[in-house]
Amino acid sequence: MEENKENKEEMAIHASVLSLSGGMKTYENVSMVRIVSRDYNILILKDYMPTIGKVKGSVQIVGKDIMESLDDIEGYYVFRQNQFELLIEEDMYCLLYTSPSPRDRSL
Repeated sequence: MEENKENKEEMAIHASVLSLSGGMKTYENVSMVRIVSRDYNILILKDYMPTIGKVKGSVQIVGKDIMESLDDIEGYYVFRQNQFELLIEEDMYCLLYTSPSPRDRSL
């Protein structure tokens, strides 16, 4: 019985989300990923066909103990062999001006 439980967990989706501000987050035992983009909606389940795309909207990562919602994002995703990867595109301008340079301090 214990072996059967382990096999079910191995067959779930593994999800990774990467962003500059949040770093890398990983999620195990994901049952589905829901993408609601400006142009389309997609529901990714275990053993879904390989897919790649751009999202401009929201992504929900759902599992037994997981309900992560990423809203108002832009990014790129890929799904293959039960591995979901999302790269969130962020506005570089807000990251460039977080600390003043030595030139700015002399004014």
